[in-house]
Amino acid sequence: LTLKIYAQCREDVKLAKSMPGTHPDELNMYLKMQLASPLIPLVPHLKTNPSTATASPSLSLMAEIKHASPLKGPITMHINPVQQALLYTQGSVFIISILTEPTWFNGSLLNMYLMHQAVDVLG
Repeated sequence: LTLKIYAQCREDVKLAKSMPGTHPDELNMYLKMQLASPLIPLVPHLKTNPSTATASPSLSLMAEIKHASPLKGPITMHINPVQQALLYTQGSVFIISILTEPTWFNGSLLNMYLMHQAVDVLG
């Protein structure tokens, strides 16, 4: 199964790279034009605890949005990822992981984009 997933991912990446607007130069241009949110380095962000300013800091919570998995099949097909992301942020989730791989996890880059837009509005 692992080789099958790897082969499909290679094809998916090849297809994604052929889409207009996805070349690294174009993505960098979007960042410079402020059409995309600034890049956030993941590891330092994971080490940042939003509650360290309080007297009793707590752990940061990371949550995931995943519709399916290669071994389990469909998991949360009825969940709207944008609504789920908003619920997560209301529940003090600090980082949201969303799977975008289409074949095995039934994800999409559009879901990630829409989720980001909705959460970004919250500030």
